[in-house]
Amino acid sequence: MSRRYIVLPLLLSIVAILGTACNPGGPIPTLTPVATATPLPPTLPGTTGPTKAVVIRLSSASNQVAPNDTVQLTIAFEPVIQTIQRRADGSPATISQMRWENSNIAQLRYCVAVRTPCELADTWQPFVPAAQATVTVDWVGTEPLWVVAEFRDANGSSIPGVREDSSVGTQARAFTSLTGMINSQTPDALQPPAIQTLLAPTRQAFPVTGSVKIANSPCCAGGKVGSTVSLAVTFDAHSSQADVTDMRVAFACPRDGASLTTPWESFVQFKTYTATVAINFVGWDIAVQYRDAQGNLSPVYCDDISIEGSP
Repeated sequence: MSRRYIVLPLLLSIVAILGTACNPGGPIPTLTPVATATPLPPTLPGTTGPTKAVVIRLSSASNQVAPNDTVQLTIAFEPVIQTIQRRADGSPATISQMRWENSNIAQLRYCVAVRTPCELADTWQPFVPAAQATVTVDWVGTEPLWVVAEFRDANGSSIPGVREDSSVGTQARAFTSLTGMINSQTPDALQPPAIQTLLAPTRQAFPVTGSVKIANSPCCAGGKVGSTVSLAVTFDAHSSQADVTDMRVAFACPRDGASLTTPWESFVQFKTYTATVAINFVGWDIAVQYRDAQGNLSPVYCDDISIEGSP
């Protein structure tokens, strides 16, 4: 999965056409242990799991689309056995997931919403391994797109889900982002009237515009666990008031829309980074903010790539 997006300090208050699409259901049963066909290995010191749960994986045909265009979102519900190896301070050191074969999941309910995690309705449906959602982008900039789901077996017992931070709870949650991307080479005066209206507040707050792309925007990279991969990143920025001179880079995209706090460095168009390959899929994020010679700032732009490690 690849995510690509702009985080604005105060994103435009534009109605997201997607809204909230939920699958209704009944009351949530009390969480009970899930029966296993064979005993699981004992838990090691400093290790959380192995835990049987469901993880949500999101992918879309494109993460950057013109406003008012639509994009198809694929939602995969994957039963996994997850193990987290923790450091002495309790923080995750490695997270591994293997497929949970012959899972006993019978039902699910899920919802999709823009900006914040959605509230599930009450109706349950038979479990499916994947679903589709069509998203209409009615904004300029980026909005996070959330999927929340719950699962249960045929007896009504709740089955845990993996959250966006890899912790396990009653719900599975995941998010990606969709960017309403305007062609920065087209003058505002030549944009359609509706787009000009959307652009006005953004241009006033952020005179500098741009983008960031990892390796020409593929979905993923990979290699053997413990090896390293090189990731070529392209930086692009423009200002109507002065030359773009600086940028600051971080390797996690802020979800709250805040500016980055990393040190400023000279603006360059290309840079290569390395990432260590871990087991299974791990997301690698990059975020950047630009500044011109007059001190004008850009929004925070983000891109990410999934890195798959094989034994």
